[in-house]
Amino acid sequence: VATAVAVAAAAAAAAVAATLAQPPVKAAGKAELLAQREAALRREPADLLGEQLSRNWSFLGDEAQGALSRSLVVIVGLGASGSQAAALLGRCGVGCLRLVDPADVTADSLAHHAVATAADVGRGRAEVSREALRETVPALAAEVCRARLCASNAPSLLRGADLVLLCIRDPAAAAAGLAYCDG
Repeated sequence: VATAVAVAAAAAAAAVAATLAQPPVKAAGKAELLAQREAALRREPADLLGEQLSRNWSFLGDEAQGALSRSLVVIVGLGASGSQAAALLGRCGVGCLRLVDPADVTADSLAHHAVATAADVGRGRAEVSREALRETVPALAAEVCRARLCASNAPSLLRGADLVLLCIRDPAAAAAGLAYCDG
């Protein structure tokens, strides 16, 4: 039992050290992401987005759908739940997504990731999600931040967000996200 406790303590210390050693992250601001969305809207056929969002507009109305299209959602963790959330939010008309995840797609994660395929193994989970979303919703502005959330980078990664989804199992990263959002 003492050995198991020592191993667990060493693993926790290593996780804390890895979190503290994260390099600074420079995430785009909300205004920059909205400008990217506007540029994409000018390139996209006008009726495509309207058709994609027609049910949302009839359910939400112009004002709420407009607010949704100007929103920034940060998704931390693009595994099973985060990749599903990104796919659904992109398709319902959220204007900007910031996808935060340091991990790669693995063979065993293919069963859980919303859009990853065997060809994506070894590539970043957030990047794979962004590419799939660009195919489906060209007007979406999606930024990838290949980083592990921690207290030192939370201000950069989470700033400007209208909504933050913490789709992670790492307690230290979740605590950093909650502390930033609560403060």
